[in-house]
Amino acid sequence: MLGTVVVAQLVTGALFYTQSKQTPLRWSALIWAERVSDVVATLDALNLADRKKVLAKLLPDSRLAKSPAVNAENDAGDIQFVARLRQRMTSLQPNEDINITPAGIDAPPVDGYLSVLADFPAKGNARLYDVRVGFKDGSSSTIRLQQVDRDLPLPTVWFIYPLVFISALILGALLVARGITVPLSQMAKAADALGRGLRQPTLPEKGPRELRLAARAFNSMQDRLHRYLDSRTRVLAAMSHDLSTPITRLLLRTEDLGDHMLREKFTTDLQEMQEMVQGALDMLKGLGTGESLRPVDVNALLLALQSDYAEMGFEVEVSGSIQKPLVAQPIGLRRLLSNLLDNARKYAGSARLDVSEVGPEVIFRVTDSGPGIPSEKLEQVMEPYFRLDASRNRDTGGTGLGLSIARDIAQAHGGQLRLLNVAGGGLQAVVTIPREDPGNASAAPR
Repeated sequence: MLGTVVVAQLVTGALFYTQSKQTPLRWSALIWAERVSDVVATLDALNLADRKKVLAKLLPDSRLAKSPAVNAENDAGDIQFVARLRQRMTSLQPNEDINITPAGIDAPPVDGYLSVLADFPAKGNARLYDVRVGFKDGSSSTIRLQQVDRDLPLPTVWFIYPLVFISALILGALLVARGITVPLSQMAKAADALGRGLRQPTLPEKGPRELRLAARAFNSMQDRLHRYLDSRTRVLAAMSHDLSTPITRLLLRTEDLGDHMLREKFTTDLQEMQEMVQGALDMLKGLGTGESLRPVDVNALLLALQSDYAEMGFEVEVSGSIQKPLVAQPIGLRRLLSNLLDNARKYAGSARLDVSEVGPEVIFRVTDSGPGIPSEKLEQVMEPYFRLDASRNRDTGGTGLGLSIARDIAQAHGGQLRLLNVAGGGLQAVVTIPREDPGNASAAPR
């Protein structure tokens, strides 16, 4: 907008400057034609003796008579002035003999002088013109015109107006743009949080009509989506919970089977079903805890995890520290790291847990010395119920939900989970969590 206004002002200024060269020329010719015609009409009605007396009264003072003048015989502007003056005087005095010529500085004396600025001295760019007029009695007189200040300077307001206009335009554009971008920014934050499953307050429906409609549609979408997910989650949680009871009864009844081989098969299948049901409950619990954000002492959390796994006979090497607490869901963060350590415990004899802070992000790295994962499967293993036992260890248990739950918790904090193969063997899980509130748009997943 600013560039458009500047270009428009430059074009307007060029047109104004061009016209400022022509307008004084045109109007001065009309004014001179009127004045000379009035003088000629007055002189033509007098006899020769009275005419000389009147001409003597027209003589200017010495300042005007001796003012420097420019001989503009070959100047294009003066040629136009002479042509316009002759055309206008001919229309006013059609019966008079009129001859107009530019006069030089050393031109001979004439019968009378006229000046538009009779009370002021002429300036350096004054032009002199001799107008010879023939009267009805056969005599003639030559009147010398003194045209002053042909070029009008650009008015000061022409320079002030664009500055005032541009300043007002910038201020108005900023206010209008802010009125549009603030609701859009709020909507972007709400959409980002919605993508991570966080509940956001209803967006205010204000601003231009289109933004109000968009906010209303977003609020409706957010409400329907949460109701849809909540209802499905409750149904699945109820089903998983209710399945636990009959599975437990079946496990008890298998003890009465006389066939040892058949009893073992039934027990193995039922235990696997029980693990799947428990895994589903754990996943649904992780997605719908609604746990509030609180400052978490990450250094203390890592030491507590190290102590817990040491009691289970699994060695976890902890390194690194951060200076300030991390605003997060305490239970969710602990569960995220526990799932990653459990995954390392299944496929390796030990693990290393590192924490560091890079700019506004806290980075956790869980590294094991297991067989690793094929590069093309690194993303797929984080899908629910996907297991890659053939590539790691066939004897391990689990339902394939641990990494999926860990990724969901990381995303709920505005971060991400990545899996990387370590050179020389092993797998590294990298969790990046921004320090900002996950409801903030600046904490969008990267």
